[in-house]
Order: sequence, then C-alpha cells, then structure tokens
Amino acid sequence: MNPLTQAVLSQATKLLTRTTAAAPQALDSASELARNLTGRITQPAAETVKAAVGRFADQPIATGPLGRIDDAVWRFVVSHRPAGSPGPTSEGLSPAHAGSPAPWQATTFADGFFYTIHWVAQPSIVVTAGSLFALTQGILGLDPVRRRILATGTKPAWFWDVTMAQAMTSIGVVVTAQACSTGFKKLFGRQRPPEMFRLAIESARSFPSGHMIAAVAGCGALLALRYAGKRAAHASAMATTAPGVHEQNPASAADSRQDVASRTTQEQVPPALIAGCVAWCLIVGYDRLYMGVHWLSDLLGGAAIGGFWSFVAWKAQAQLRQHR
Repeated sequence: MNPLTQAVLSQATKLLTRTTAAAPQALDSASELARNLTGRITQPAAETVKAAVGRFADQPIATGPLGRIDDAVWRFVVSHRPAGSPGPTSEGLSPAHAGSPAPWQATTFADGFFYTIHWVAQPSIVVTAGSLFALTQGILGLDPVRRRILATGTKPAWFWDVTMAQAMTSIGVVVTAQACSTGFKKLFGRQRPPEMFRLAIESARSFPSGHMIAAVAGCGALLALRYAGKRAAHASAMATTAPGVHEQNPASAADSRQDVASRTTQEQVPPALIAGCVAWCLIVGYDRLYMGVHWLSDLLGGAAIGGFWSFVAWKAQAQLRQHR
C-alpha cells in the first residue's frame, strides 16, 4: 500500500469512527466503509481525496430514537455494494450528481436491478398505475358492462366485480397516503444520508419513505378492492344471482340473496399473493437503503403509514361490498 493510500485510509477510519462513537456496534461496518471509500475515490491529488473524506465526516449521521441503528444499517448496506458499483467522485460528490444512469447502463447487475426498482416503484408511477387499474375495474363493474360479462355464466379472473364507489375509494386511499408522505416530510424535515454515497438524486426530505408508503398502501388498496368482504359462493348460489333472475319479483330476489349469504364463505387472500406483496415491499425497502437515500426508520415509518391506509381501505371496501 503506497503512503498516500495509507494516509487517506487512516484519516478516513478516524473520522468515520468518531461519527459512530455513540454506536459501538457500527464500528466494524464503519471501518469497512472507510476501506470501501478509499478504494473507489480516484486520487488525482491527496488534497482532493482528503477533502472528500472530510466532507463526508462533516455530514450529520442519523438522528432520532433509532439513530444508532439507522447509522449502522445504512453503513452496512452501502459498504456491501458490489465491486464496480460507482462511488463518490474525487471532489466528494455523489456518483449521481450528473444524473442517475438508466438501468441498462449500470456497471453491475445489482446496480441495474436496484435502479430498475427505483424507477418502477416511484410513487407517481405506483399511484397512477394503481388508479388506472381501479378505475378500469370500476368501469367494468357498471351494470350494462357487468351484465354482458356475466351473461356467459362464468366470471373471468380479470373481472373483480366492483362498483365505481369501490374503485374511487381505492384511488382515494393511495392518493391520500401519498399526501401524508408529503405532509410528514415537511413536518419532520429530516435530512437524508450523506449525499456523496447516494446513487440517485432525491430533493425531498427523508422521513417517511414515499416509495415504501406507495408499495404498502398500493398493495393493501388493491388487495382490499379484490378481497375485502367478498364471499365465495357455491355454484348453486351463483345460479340464483345470475343476471335476469328474480328481476320481476323483488321480494323473491331479497329472499334469494339471504339464501345465498347462508351458502357463502369469506373469500381468503391466497397465501402466495400475500407473500408476493410482502416480498415486493421488502425489495423496495432494501432498494432505498442500497441507493443510499433513506435510513431504516424512514422505511419503518413509511410501512406503518402505508399499513394504516391499507387497514382503512380494507374496512371501507368491506362496508361498501356489504351494502352493495
């Protein structure tokens, strides 16, 4: 190891160790991050490298009740990016300061994968796609369209049989959840992790994670739209409620619905679908740590807010379906 590299490594280790003095459990990952730092910063001159290290040390570490854990987790994830993943520039700037590359332009498979998740899980994309899907289901549930679909005697898997009120409720939940994200960010004003290690440009505040809110609330709202309060009927029960049956006798129709209710059970969400939603939310959460733009507690806060609005969506959809 040449003297320049040795000196920079020593200085970086001292500075990083000092920032984690309140978190002994993070020292190992901090030292590893120091080695990672000196291995990635180009070294046209000793002064620029030392300035970059010093600028990092001056950045505020995580604050709040979970500050020490946040700091340890963030350092661990960032320091374990694969070799070849971009690091800070020689001026101590973020590798994304000139703009985030497209996923196919990434230098490693991991970077390409998480860049893809970063773009796909954008709150604006999730809210727009989820809202359009819910609106489409609401249009398909309009009486003239619904009758045509059910006239065949079978219900296609892509037809969720919901009312426009249910669709608008689903849209309202995801939009309100994102409004909460914006409001809480302004309220708490928490700083993000050090900019020089971010792989994406983020201008909003850190807490809570908007990506995590969108992932959890989006999954919860769609599951509620499809399954909340929905009952699975036997074939004989479906026959008594087919379009055109009892149309001329409302009293008979009411009796039939009561009879159907006694022959139905609550339709359960498939375990594989639940596992898929949980896996997606975990991937989105790890992506935010990998990109270096969030603390762990930002993700936990986002998951809690998204979970709350998922609960609201489930209760609202169950009531709407019950009084349909």
